[in-house]
Amino acid sequence: MTSRNGSAARALRQAHRRARALLAAALWLPLLAWAQAAPPADLAGAELPPPEIVAVTTHTAALSQFGNDNAADLAQGGSRQFADILQSGIGNQLTLSQLDALNRVTASQSGDLNQALLDQIGSENLISLTQSGIGNVANVVQNGALNSALIEQIGNRNSADVQQAGVGFSVVVQQFGDGNIARVSQF
Repeated sequence: MTSRNGSAARALRQAHRRARALLAAALWLPLLAWAQAAPPADLAGAELPPPEIVAVTTHTAALSQFGNDNAADLAQGGSRQFADILQSGIGNQLTLSQLDALNRVTASQSGDLNQALLDQIGSENLISLTQSGIGNVANVVQNGALNSALIEQIGNRNSADVQQAGVGFSVVVQQFGDGNIARVSQF
């Protein structure tokens, strides 16, 4: 049975990598082609005005779902946010909100009925979440800049609640087994 689960997990990871590569190609290839195109004939040799400074608001989100009744709600505002989400199993739920700039989330939920609420406001914050098992719950709220949270839940019914507000805080929560509870607040 473990061999089958291992091959299924490998197949899911490969499918997720392919989905991310396709997303990146779909977003960047048209832009690259446009950037390399020659200027129109009527502008050839003309003196062009200096370029305007424009705020970059590009966000990236890759979401792969395998199984049944998985739900993900992603909201990204500000500029250059990144989210990479993988859900496999039944009834996993993830809610993500990122505001301001350069925040990053990678999350993987495998198993059933796992829940995650991830919220980042500020800049250059990082959340890395892995949930594997049944009924794990993770809530992470980060306000400020350069904060990082690594949450790993392997087992069943584990709970992690992380709150960080300020600059440069870091937390690692690893839960292996069943029914573990972690609460971390840093201000």
